[in-house]
Amino acid sequence: MSRSNIKTNNAKDNRKILLRKNHINNIIESNVLELFCGDGVIKKKVYNEVKKYTGVDIKDNGKNIVSDAVDFVKSNDISNYDIIDIDPYGDPYTVLINIKKIKKDVTFFITDGLYTDLSMGNICKSIQLFTGMNQNRILKANRIHLILIKIIINKFAKKHSAVLSNFYIFTGKTQSHVKYYTFKLTKLN
Repeated sequence: MSRSNIKTNNAKDNRKILLRKNHINNIIESNVLELFCGDGVIKKKVYNEVKKYTGVDIKDNGKNIVSDAVDFVKSNDISNYDIIDIDPYGDPYTVLINIKKIKKDVTFFITDGLYTDLSMGNICKSIQLFTGMNQNRILKANRIHLILIKIIINKFAKKHSAVLSNFYIFTGKTQSHVKYYTFKLTKLN
């Protein structure tokens, strides 16, 4: 959710589905954690045949764990998941920054809905923490959105002593300019 508290339904954009389908090998054997799973649209369209699926959302859809995503990541060992899907309406980096341990090989799918906030010059706290920025406003920060994403993902990989690969990013079709991206981390040790 953006600072304007207007929920943007980004589920109508098929790019999010295609990104996942095109970048998952051997999905049937996967162990998936989907944070902000909502009504289960991604599960139904992408993860319906996986070995193990765990959906987490503050809203109960009858099949998910009802929890705040950040609280879930902080209080659970998520190092056994092959795929971690973070699909909020706004800031995915508050979750990323709280991931303590990952599996040897893990693929991430991220939905970044921060464009509107960035276009107003707002730099959220999680981006400040990842990038080392000490200001919460930068004029037209949306112009450096892709650069911020790359910095964050590289720092996340470094934090986990992992090699970053298979990084792909798409921009949504809606006016919200949602960024959908994926990357794989392979731990060095």
